[in-house]
Amino acid sequence: MRDTQGGRSDDPERTAQEHQTHVADKAADETEGHHGQHFAGLSELTESVDILFPLTGEALILRRKLRALIKKFRTTMRLARPLVYAPFVAEAVRMSMLYETFQTLMPESEALMRNLIEYLQKATRGMQTYLGIRTSDLQDLILKDIDGTILEATDIMDVFYRVHEKLEADIDVYEDLVADVQSWAGFRLEQIRTRARDAARLAMNG
Repeated sequence: MRDTQGGRSDDPERTAQEHQTHVADKAADETEGHHGQHFAGLSELTESVDILFPLTGEALILRRKLRALIKKFRTTMRLARPLVYAPFVAEAVRMSMLYETFQTLMPESEALMRNLIEYLQKATRGMQTYLGIRTSDLQDLILKDIDGTILEATDIMDVFYRVHEKLEADIDVYEDLVADVQSWAGFRLEQIRTRARDAARLAMNG
């Protein structure tokens, strides 16, 4: 929706998206405008913006989904903890229930992991392109920038990096939770082996 008097969007997310799209378009126009001239780092900057600009929104969506999944995992782990340590449930039943409890989260988890892998592959390519620009070349582009397009492009990159770092931190949290669940299974198996060894030792001594 547009404000008929001010001409401004009532949706702040749409306004930000339109602004970033405008910056990306200006960067592309500037590249075309300098056709026949060589500015070191300009094509790499334009390429990295083309890759990472849309990934910023994708990273925000993935982070929201990942944080929701982390919350589900923590809730499930809290509810399943008695199945790991409490001795009042038969071992076969306990392991089966523990497996089924976390199995319900697997389809969502696997789908999200596939999306994250695709995102990380594209993000890595875009970041490598951007980091391949020499600092002196980037500074020279900023000095030659007439309308602030280059500076705005670097601002887009800074926003992406902040969002990306937060997403990576959430990925680390999720991987730690999965490792905890796997350690639970290992803990149960080790207890089973210990009891089996103790039983065999008692049988031999008896």
